[in-house]
Amino acid sequence: NSELKVHFNNQEYNAVIVGSDQTWRPSYSPNIFNFFLDFVNDPQIKKISYASSFGIDHWEFTEDQTKKCSSLAQEFNSISVRERSGVQLCKDYLKVNAQFVLDPTLLLEKDYYFSLIKERRKPNSSAVFTYILDSDNDVLELAERISAQLGEPVASCQAKCNPRNPVSNQLNDYVMPDVRDWLAGIANAVFVVTDSFHGMVFALIFEKPFIAVINEGRGSARFLSIAECFGVTNRVIRNNDIPNIKDLKEFFGVPAVDKSEMQKKSLDFLYGSLELQ
Repeated sequence: NSELKVHFNNQEYNAVIVGSDQTWRPSYSPNIFNFFLDFVNDPQIKKISYASSFGIDHWEFTEDQTKKCSSLAQEFNSISVRERSGVQLCKDYLKVNAQFVLDPTLLLEKDYYFSLIKERRKPNSSAVFTYILDSDNDVLELAERISAQLGEPVASCQAKCNPRNPVSNQLNDYVMPDVRDWLAGIANAVFVVTDSFHGMVFALIFEKPFIAVINEGRGSARFLSIAECFGVTNRVIRNNDIPNIKDLKEFFGVPAVDKSEMQKKSLDFLYGSLELQ
């Protein structure tokens, strides 16, 4: 906190932007007030929220946090949030108006991500790619069922062991792979099974058929908001719905998604807030 204040007092910034991935979720933050830019004291510096996310559709802040964050939010020049439910939370609790925009990863087209992957992209390789944050037998079995029907292997690109459930005494077993390999795994996939918001997002970016299993503990609002925005709510399911899926073929087609309108609205907000238009 003190280092932030010293830094911003010694620099000449025109604007500071906060966002996006659950930056406004107090249970994920050691100092939620920093994410409302409490360290920016110069009124000449624009304060902007781009796609800040509460992660969930209900209010988690304490009474004291609500009062202080509301005061800080009212100092912002412009505010946007990543979930539609966040627009209402801002209005009800922070007493500010907010605009719904896309997660910043969705502002870029797939060709940009292909340029990062380069030689890691193997157009002839294919697999049912899984990106599962919280290991769950039902989700893994779903991936195996899809694998059997498509005749393709199951693949993933994650650390061998989860540090939250340490089962190995080898440090390398907990090392995360290069993010470009992770991107390539989705780009090469014939199908994506994930319980991750960004797993779902990159399936949309790379135009892959997918099923996203809502991870309740991490928040469902972000899944549902983007699914409703792009008309793919049928591909977002809850864990206890998995046994009810009888016909997997309904998920095998590539979802028809047009991101252009929301991309324009989101970029218009960002450029307008920075007065770059």
